[in-house]
Amino acid sequence: MTHDAPQPRSQDLVPLMQAHSRAEAAVVLSLLQSAGIPSYLDGRLLMDEFALSQALLGLKSEISVHPSDIERAHLLLEEARETGRDLKARDPEG
Repeated sequence: MTHDAPQPRSQDLVPLMQAHSRAEAAVVLSLLQSAGIPSYLDGRLLMDEFALSQALLGLKSEISVHPSDIERAHLLLEEARETGRDLKARDPEG
């Protein structure tokens, strides 16, 4: 079920990153959502996986958050990158 939440004005959001693929956008949005950080793809709040899949059909992929969440979002993404590097370093085939 999709909820029609009020959409923020673009000036109410700050860009977090540009995703280079639909897969990257899906992972980042899922990570932010699991941490309780409302995230927006091209200014649209994605309330469920159906909304996410529909939004990812487009070509744009700017992920934004509220200004009050930007620092926490950056920290979360950096932690995820570090975890990925650690896992790759431990992989004997990596």
